[in-house]
Amino acid sequence: VHSQRLQRAVRTLQHQVKPSQTMHRIYRVVASIKESEAIQIIENKLSAIDIALRQCSETTNDTLQQCVEYNEHIEQAFTSFVQKLNNRKSALINQLNLTQNEILSQLKTQENGLKKFQTILTTAKSESNDLMLDPNLDGNERENKIVQLSTNAIQSIDDTQLCFEPPKITVVIDAKEFERAIADVGCIGDAALNKVVVSATSVTQHSAIIQFACESKEQEA
Repeated sequence: VHSQRLQRAVRTLQHQVKPSQTMHRIYRVVASIKESEAIQIIENKLSAIDIALRQCSETTNDTLQQCVEYNEHIEQAFTSFVQKLNNRKSALINQLNLTQNEILSQLKTQENGLKKFQTILTTAKSESNDLMLDPNLDGNERENKIVQLSTNAIQSIDDTQLCFEPPKITVVIDAKEFERAIADVGCIGDAALNKVVVSATSVTQHSAIIQFACESKEQEA
């Protein structure tokens, strides 16, 4: 590079000199050692800058490509995560509907039984009133008939259905823990990746406590 610059300088000086019919003047430029060293330092720095620029350009392209790949990875991960959440939501709703139908069936059975008992007692009361107004009956006979009506009616009643308490539907979802778990899914940078741990406790026929928690890889170790 240094030699090429000297040649260009010589040609420039040659063009500046008017040609003579009798002679041609030749100018020679001789650089000192310090001048050569100074120029070499500049050229070395320029070469280093060129290399750094190429590396910067390559790193820029690699970063853009890597971010595109990570973006696709994030999209796929959250699409799968949302699908799993929707599946879990559907499962909970289905279980809720089954529990609801079971309880409603029990309540309907209780309602039919109570209405039957109501009819029996209403009939017994009506017949008792008729006996009270029957002039053809003496006191002892009327009393025996009314007592017998009352006894038969009461004995046909199932007292357990009068105090029937259907199981209550209980659904517990820790919203704050759920939001925190979602916020801690994944990370950008050098932070340890966190994973969501879903657990169900206090599981009964009609209820369960669902908890979402985050557990980092550092904690697993």
